Amino acid sequence: MRYLLSISCLIFAIQVKSEVISKDLIIDLNANKGLELLSDKVMKWQNQVTDSKITEFVVQNKGRKVLNSGAPSLKKGVSAINGNNSILFKRQELINHDEDSLDHLITGSGYTWISVLCVHQQKVQLKDLTMGRWDKNNPKVLANSPLKKNRFYIIAGRMGSGQGTVQIDLFINEASKITSKGFPVNPSANSSKLAIGQERDAIEHPGKESFDGEIARFLLYDRPLLDDELKTTMLKLKSKYGIQ
Repeated sequence: MRYLLSISCLIFAIQVKSEVISKDLIIDLNANKGLELLSDKVMKWQNQVTDSKITEFVVQNKGRKVLNSGAPSLKKGVSAINGNNSILFKRQELINHDEDSLDHLITGSGYTWISVLCVHQQKVQLKDLTMGRWDKNNPKVLANSPLKKNRFYIIAGRMGSGQGTVQIDLFINEASKITSKGFPVNPSANSSKLAIGQERDAIEHPGKESFDGEIARFLLYDRPLLDDELKTTMLKLKSKYGIQ
């Protein structure tokens, strides 16, 4: 009996370990794990990659008039994603305060991010805000049509490694890119704090550069995944979250 239990535990451990590609994974935010709550409010979301310098994303009260009003909410057992949890953002954000750990992503290493998310109706609060300042040094990589509201997708972005001009690719539900743009790498670029739910740590007008919707999973790799790796990871996520 003890022998069979050991085998079962080993199989379970292998399954958990192989849920997504782990090589060069630096952030794994999973709404099923690593949450510090105040009632249903998410005060802290812990990175599940244990050896990463990026350890946690926390509520930001600086600039907010009401304490903890920037904290998103936990939604448990969401039927649309096979009973997994999601984090509901309504012009709210969680911030990682290690500002320098991710500079290398845009100065040569490249990256891949993958998110399981659902878009709600967006509330525009700043004139001409488009979640970025778009110009030749910061190209907008845009799908031909918007995502449907209140539906979960797997969205991925991939930036090539190296100097000069590299490609930024966008993926929706499949590992075939739907659009691509050239990006001029600046070796001296200095990124700001990474925010989940908001474009940046916008303490001068919190909640006004934000995303309204749900995030069930967010993965970040500090290299561009190979096509086969991206396909494998997206297929695993589609299976886990029931994304059609």
